[in-house]
Amino acid sequence: MAATWLEIGRNYYSGYRMSSPPANPFDLATPKMEPGVKQVEEGYIWVAGIACELTVAGDTEITVTLRAGATSFAETGARWTPPMHDRQLTRFTLTQRDARWAVREHRGDDSVLTAEDGLRRPTAEELPSRSKKLAIPCGPEQVWERKRCIGAAKARASSSF
Repeated sequence: MAATWLEIGRNYYSGYRMSSPPANPFDLATPKMEPGVKQVEEGYIWVAGIACELTVAGDTEITVTLRAGATSFAETGARWTPPMHDRQLTRFTLTQRDARWAVREHRGDDSVLTAEDGLRRPTAEELPSRSKKLAIPCGPEQVWERKRCIGAAKARASSSF
């Protein structure tokens, strides 16, 4: 994942490229596209408050689920969306066969990104600016706590009690 995600403070960013689902042929209100042409959307995803959940099934299978406390998208040229809370980013299954481990990633309907979405590591300079109205993404000196960004020092102080 390090190849496709940029870490700034405790914030993680990735560029995405996703194809829209096929048009509904019975929807007469939506303009039709040429057959076989998919609308492609590009932009950025911001995640914060990443948590890891482990599930062990016997001695041969481990499931690792990555969840984000906050997720927001910004299509190219647009602003950040209001954050979604507590969403699954992806899930990995590690399976052991004949003393060798195989890793498989699962992205789908239950995760923020689908298997077809392409991710790439953006540069800090190309990221959209911070939304003052939504107060996201968190600044490099902030962390995500429940439903907002707070100072990292304040988060450490409150978690020690």
